[in-house]
Amino acid sequence: MPSFSVKSRPALSVLVACLGNCPERALLAALEAHDSDLALTFVESRVTLIGRARALRPRVVLLPLRDATGLPSAPLITRLREHAPNVRILLLLSPGASQAGLAEAIRAGGEALVADGEAQLRSVLFRTRDAGLLTAPEYDATKALISGLQPVELRETLLFCVEDAHRRLRAGDVAASRDATTRELDRQARAARWPTITELIDWARLLRASVLHWRESSDLAALAQASGFTSTQALQRAGVRLLHRSIERPGDLSPLLVSARLHRRVQRLARPEPV
Repeated sequence: MPSFSVKSRPALSVLVACLGNCPERALLAALEAHDSDLALTFVESRVTLIGRARALRPRVVLLPLRDATGLPSAPLITRLREHAPNVRILLLLSPGASQAGLAEAIRAGGEALVADGEAQLRSVLFRTRDAGLLTAPEYDATKALISGLQPVELRETLLFCVEDAHRRLRAGDVAASRDATTRELDRQARAARWPTITELIDWARLLRASVLHWRESSDLAALAQASGFTSTQALQRAGVRLLHRSIERPGDLSPLLVSARLHRRVQRLARPEPV
């Protein structure tokens, strides 16, 4: 499979809802200009915010507590939670500014952020990106479990999917990480006799869930959420489809079992088709 360079880590995508009232805009623009790991998108209208959040799938949405006309952001946060459930919503509060409506916004799912400088703002944003990362032992265990897979590009792609599985990764995210389109990456995967990118993502989720089980004896619901599955049932369906077994408890997700079934699947695809 022709290789695409895998980026070590994508830029942190942040959607900034100005809504006619964002005094921190200059601070944010300066922060982005000095930090290539940060990608900001500014939105001026609450009408277009939901659509942009669904299209961009940012890690963070920054909102003012109230817009320029005085409308509170709490109802908008409720809609964001419905249409972009994995995004973290931070409420930008200037030091000394009125906090009227803050309680309602927090109940809706927002988090208060008092931004009094570039360093603090950057620290909060990048702590958000690092949330959910594998620990060093989990990362090493994952690499060991897939070490026998060939070629190296397949291992790199799968490792990327495991690392970012908790973000509910999609095929388009994997393609973007390799500077390719989804269609290009699917075509390359078929030519190389790989599993489809969508199937690789499910394998990565199962691998992540199995490795996370080593950390603590989590229940299936917690493992599903931490591995990017939409529900426990989605994890169980992936187990039946890929592992050919029912997943009823965390102990059913043995890392060695998941790894062995994945290796078998890759080897089967790599065999030449009979003439």
